[in-house]
Amino acid sequence: MAFVSNAISLVTYFNGYMNFSLTKSATSLTNFMGTSFLLTLFAGFISDTFLSRFKTCFLFGCIELLGYAILAVQAHFHQLRPMPCKGVAPDAMNQCEAANVSQEAILFTGLYLVALGTGGVKSALPAMGLTSSMKRTLTKQFICLAFSTGSCLASTLEL
Repeated sequence: MAFVSNAISLVTYFNGYMNFSLTKSATSLTNFMGTSFLLTLFAGFISDTFLSRFKTCFLFGCIELLGYAILAVQAHFHQLRPMPCKGVAPDAMNQCEAANVSQEAILFTGLYLVALGTGGVKSALPAMGLTSSMKRTLTKQFICLAFSTGSCLASTLEL
């Protein structure tokens, strides 16, 4: 569920702290979201073919956690991001110091590890919950409601 709330804030982070242009910020977010949803297909294949659903959730959950750790380290240490461009008019943003290649590499490594982990968890977790020893349809409906409500709350409370 952290994936949805973080995706809302990424354009602001890209533009305000990494000094990306608005077009590059929006493109980066679109690529991240698209990669995450496409990797769901890959992880579903891995889950159905090679690993069990539990092992898939555990493996990809650890990958997602590693991605979030890299993003937290990158956001914490000011050496890993450019100086923020505060108080500059929007038309003069091109005068700000842009992120160098190593700073972008750390950012995108963390982001795409999160995308890979999220894709794996999104593909295996609902199926694992619905195919386990649950017999009642009310429980299945509650799980679907919990996932939907969690996504909605994560996206509205973040704003």
